[in-house]
Amino acid sequence: MGAPTDSALDLDEQISQLMQCQSIMRQGIKYASQILDTFACVRKND
Repeated sequence: MGAPTDSALDLDEQISQLMQCQSIMRQGIKYASQILDTFACVRKND
């Protein structure tokens, strides 16, 4: 695996904020949801 992408770093930051019960912007929630949904689909097809 290569170096983390900006999107991966953004997702990590958003997850970190949620784990600390910090709010994130609505755009961040939508983005994180899309990424996690894509990940779930990829894992389901493995």
